[in-house]
Formats: sequence, structure tokens, C-alpha cells
Amino acid sequence: MKEVSKLCLILILALGSIFAVAQRPGRSTTANMALIHRATYEMGTDPADVPILMETFGVKRAELFAEESPKHRVTIGAFYLDRTEVTNAEFQRFVAQHPEWQKDKIAAEFQNGKYLQDWSGTNFPAGKEKYPVVFVSWYAANAYCHAQGKRLPTEAEWEYAARGGLKGKAFPWGDEMPDKTRANFSASELKAPAAVASYPANGYGLFDMAGNVWEFLADEWQKYPAKANGDAKSDYLQVKTRRALRGGSFGGSPVNLRVTYRDSHAPENAVEHVGFRCAMSKKPS
Repeated sequence: MKEVSKLCLILILALGSIFAVAQRPGRSTTANMALIHRATYEMGTDPADVPILMETFGVKRAELFAEESPKHRVTIGAFYLDRTEVTNAEFQRFVAQHPEWQKDKIAAEFQNGKYLQDWSGTNFPAGKEKYPVVFVSWYAANAYCHAQGKRLPTEAEWEYAARGGLKGKAFPWGDEMPDKTRANFSASELKAPAAVASYPANGYGLFDMAGNVWEFLADEWQKYPAKANGDAKSDYLQVKTRRALRGGSFGGSPVNLRVTYRDSHAPENAVEHVGFRCAMSKKPS
């Protein structure tokens, strides 16, 4: 009985430390972030365009595009977005400051048993300091952003930013199909993440908005039209629902790299092909 009580006390202390991260955001900075101005735009895909998309991308199942329909108008406020996906080196500094998110200390309920699987203790793989951190859960991604005084971007923010100022185009660079010079995807044959900013940025100076690794977003996975904007829930450690993903990965096909394509993940899932970047609302002048 004493051992059970001791274990309960340890768990309570650990969770208390984790909640402290949620309660005390870090000092924010806009270094290495792009400013995206307030905008109203058409988010998603018109169902009438699905037959054309099926033919263009060689897709036989119309339901593949169902989650990105209908197209709907949304308004987003001005915000900042990280120019690159969060790297191993950046995440290492975070876990050094917040030990409760280290590989051997993270609470079991916040990961799937694969958290930082490619790390050895608090060390990422040699030579991978500029590679996107992967094998992270949505909880850890959200905690990281909060510790920087930031947050995860919403789907509406992410899609608008991924367009890079272009209207009605399939990819961050336009309508041309992906190739090895534009993004890290299946045809690149790397079969693993590449260092961030290895490919050209879009019109807003954002790198890897298509391919490399999928990116966790703030939003709960739901049908359109979804909430256009808003910070991640303050009680994010209580979240149990699936969360939205965007961007495609090194194993994705061209259809997955489109700016409107949507997918989702359970918040505890930590896998090799999913990472994240942070956003921050711009304060009114």
C-alpha cells in the first residue's frame, strides 16, 4: 500500500510540473518567423472540382477529397509563423529546460511508446541538429510552442500561409507537379526527413510547407466548415480527440502535398513522419 501511495505522489508531482508549463508561457520572439497579415480567403476545395482532381492526380476514390470540402470563406487575424519546422536542436533545448518532456520522463498518457524513439536519452541522432524533430506527440508539440510564448497554428492559418500569397494554386509554388527540386516526398526517394530549408521557400518565406514531415495543428479534427481561427485550448493536456495534420511528408504522394489536403492523428501518436512548427498571434498596434 505504501508503494502504491508513493507512486501516486510521484505521478501527481509529475503532472503538476507538466501543468506548470501550460500555465506559464515562455518569453516569445518573432525571430525566424514570417508575418502573415489579416486576410479573408476561400479555404478548402469545391466539390465540383473533385472529378478534375481525380483525373489530374490519378485518384480513383472521390472520398479522398471529401474532408477538404466544401470550400468556404474564412477570416484570419494577423499572425507570425515559424519559417521552418521545429528542429532537433531546438527541441533539445526545450527538454533541457522542461525535463518532464524528456524521453524517459514524459507521462505515459501523453505518448504512444515511440516518443523521441530516434533519440538516445536527451541526445538526438548525430548530425541531425537541423532536421525536424519527429516522434513527438501533439501534447509535446503544443507544450513546446507554449513554452516559447507561442502556440500551434490553426488549419485556416496554415492553409493560407502555405499558399504563399498565391490564389487558387495546388501547391505552395503554383500548379506545377512536385519534383525532387521542390519538396521531399515519395518521388524524392530519401525515405526520411531532410534538413529544414533544404528546398525553396514559398512566397511568404516559409520552408517545407509541402513534404518533409506532416505538421501537427491546433485544431480538433472535424468536418468543414470549421472554426476559422483561435488559439489552442488552454487545457490542452486534457485533450483526447484527434488533431488536424497538414503538409504531407517524405512518404507522401503529390496529392498529399496540396495546400488543401487534410489528415489527422491521435494526440498521443508519435511517429517518424510527423513534426510541427509554431505560430503566434500578432498583437494589435
